[in-house]
Amino acid sequence: MKKLFFIGFLCSVFAVHAQDTLVLSHNKMLQMTLNQNLQIRSNELKFKLAKASFYKNIGKALPTLGMGMNRYELSGFTQSTTGEFVDVNKNNEWSGKSYRLSWDLSELLFNSVAEKQGVKAAFYNKETGNIDEKIKVFSNYYRLLASEEKEKAIASFVRKNTEIVAQLRLQVSAGLRLQSELLLAQSNLNNLKIKLLQQQQITTELSQQLLSTLNVEGNYILKTDCDFYANNTTTINDFNLEEKLNNRFELQQLNSEVSAMKWKKNKELYGLLLPQISFGMNDGLLGPINQDALGNQNIMTTSVQWSIPLGNIFPKLKMLEKSQLENDLRAEMHALLSAFNSANQQYELAKQSVDYAKLAYEQSLERQQLGTASQLELFHAEKEYLNVKLIYIDAIAYKQEIIHKKMASFSEKVMQ
Repeated sequence: MKKLFFIGFLCSVFAVHAQDTLVLSHNKMLQMTLNQNLQIRSNELKFKLAKASFYKNIGKALPTLGMGMNRYELSGFTQSTTGEFVDVNKNNEWSGKSYRLSWDLSELLFNSVAEKQGVKAAFYNKETGNIDEKIKVFSNYYRLLASEEKEKAIASFVRKNTEIVAQLRLQVSAGLRLQSELLLAQSNLNNLKIKLLQQQQITTELSQQLLSTLNVEGNYILKTDCDFYANNTTTINDFNLEEKLNNRFELQQLNSEVSAMKWKKNKELYGLLLPQISFGMNDGLLGPINQDALGNQNIMTTSVQWSIPLGNIFPKLKMLEKSQLENDLRAEMHALLSAFNSANQQYELAKQSVDYAKLAYEQSLERQQLGTASQLELFHAEKEYLNVKLIYIDAIAYKQEIIHKKMASFSEKVMQ
């Protein structure tokens, strides 16, 4: 019975701490970003809200209709001006139908066009936000990949140094090596284990950040499915920078906002020439309840009104904002060109350094096994090889991040 209880307890513990594995490839991450990322979903809802505002403005062209009954009764006492209380018993009702048509011609003409430009601006704002969020997700993904590769690199040195410590222990016992060499090797092994634990913690934190960004609920172990060392040879056309600058969603958004401001300004300048026209009809009856109604049926009303608005300087402010945005985007694109070239050079140099350091480490290891190289020489070669390999991994991650930023910055997509 105790054994069954113990087995049941272990099963419950494993069930509580059980974690599902989520294998995340590049394509799957993109799909999950589009479908689950909360910021992208928020951007989509804001765009729908902007479209609803446009349709609401168009809906003002529809007339107001009314039909029904209104009843009013008053029963009780009231005090007259002489101080006496008198009975009060009054009632009336209205029944019938009425309608009223009202059009603000300047609002229908100018505001509807301005709202349409506002919808375009909202679209570009949504696309800009979505691109920024995708870049953030991709950057987190490649940082996670880089951390996992660093983990693997450090773990391989831990395994190799574990073997070296075991060999030295036998050699010290046989009197072939000094005790100090064994102690130095054990110290180096512990340092590598500490470095591995630190890198594992970084991997865990990056993994949780990515799961949070992808809005994944539940307790998952994240596994990446990507060839980290595959050389990305994506080519991006760097010519016609000014044309690509004008195609940036941020600038197109501001252009739409400027256009909307101009249409609103036109309403203020020329809208006074267009009146607000109203036409109404009341075919209802008003009078005491259960008595002959008063003859107010078939009442028709019409009105024509003009309003003279004041001007504003918002379009000028938007034009200044547009000029500053052009300068900022141009500087960003030039900086990305420089960063892209630098990332490629860093990648090539780091790749060469890894080959050099690997060869030097292998030669030192062979000499150490033959007894012609000191333990210090091996540790120095090992330290340099590990350091260069970590730099190489960082160079790959940085290159991938810059490529995605450049692809987004130099996009030629334009909303028709």
